[in-house]
Amino acid sequence: MTLSLDVPGPLPFESVLIHYTASVPADQGAPNYSERHFVLETGENPTIVEWLRMLRQAAGTPGSLQA
Repeated sequence: MTLSLDVPGPLPFESVLIHYTASVPADQGAPNYSERHFVLETGENPTIVEWLRMLRQAAGTPGSLQA
């Protein structure tokens, strides 16, 4: 998937790109999400923004938590 961002105006911009592997047991008959891409629009949701900040901080901290 190609990432394309259109950032209007001179305001500060911040983005987070998360790579993950989604797995569902085959016997549950769920669709194969491993070949799909998703966009999470945070908008003005402060809870999601805070979770993303915490995730970014954890990823940059040495130790087993970053994995």
